[in-house]
Amino acid sequence: MRYFRLSLLAVLAMVSALLQAQRNVLVADTVKAPAGVSVAIPVALENTSDITGVQFDISVPYELLTEGEEAGTVVAVTPSRLRIPNHTVSVRKKDTQWKYYYPNGVAAGSTGMTYHRYRVIVYSQRNELVVDYHGTLLTLQLPTDLALQSGALLPVFVENVTLTSPGKEDVKTGDGMRNGAVVIENIPRPDLAVSGVTFTPATVSPGGTVSVSWVVANVGDKETGAGWTEQVSLVNLAGTVTKTVATAYYDQTLARGQPGEPTGRDAAAAEPRTRRHLQGAGRGGAGRQDRRAPLHARE
Repeated sequence: MRYFRLSLLAVLAMVSALLQAQRNVLVADTVKAPAGVSVAIPVALENTSDITGVQFDISVPYELLTEGEEAGTVVAVTPSRLRIPNHTVSVRKKDTQWKYYYPNGVAAGSTGMTYHRYRVIVYSQRNELVVDYHGTLLTLQLPTDLALQSGALLPVFVENVTLTSPGKEDVKTGDGMRNGAVVIENIPRPDLAVSGVTFTPATVSPGGTVSVSWVVANVGDKETGAGWTEQVSLVNLAGTVTKTVATAYYDQTLARGQPGEPTGRDAAAAEPRTRRHLQGAGRGGAGRQDRRAPLHARE
């Protein structure tokens, strides 16, 4: 009898150890990004059980990006884990909630804002397994506010996680879920701004020529790269027709803008009626350049 009791205790201990070893956790990863850009929020599944279906709610500080007014939410699946069309992903907005984020990255400075909660469902009509047992399942595209300061922390909340086995039974999730966050980390980058657009003459007939001038300044906090292309377009009064009539290319580095030290560059077409690629000699300096491009009016 004593031997039987010891054997039973050993079996129970093994079962308990196996249950504890099972780890099925859905994770919203923490990502860093500059303010004002679209951020890819990775949602990962770390699972020791076989999984065919995943359902969860995710709350984010801004509405997720969509492909259009009538289209669904932008979702990128990880091919190494979900195989389309064998797996289907559904995302729909449930409601809004009032939650807190941290503009300065610390709890003492928390501020409330409206969060948007979405229900995400991953399923397979063929009851196929989610491939592998670790890594990102999918990513969701989240826009951010340009006014956010560097160091701001916006939590991403995951809740109501349900995992389904091949037998269509709920799978134990252990601690179940782990929240993530978006951390704003402003990376130095160039930012080109156009101003001072003028043209002469004020009125031009079809077949005539108009000279357009403008100023391009680098108002960012980093010099530009190898160059960029600028286009000049004509727009009708109703705003329904746009026609590109000239292109200018600048192939040098433009340094950060320095207020009070304007510099420039002239660009002129050799054949104003036909030429569209405009180049000119630099006049030195950093942060700003002037353009002058004669255009041929066709209509």
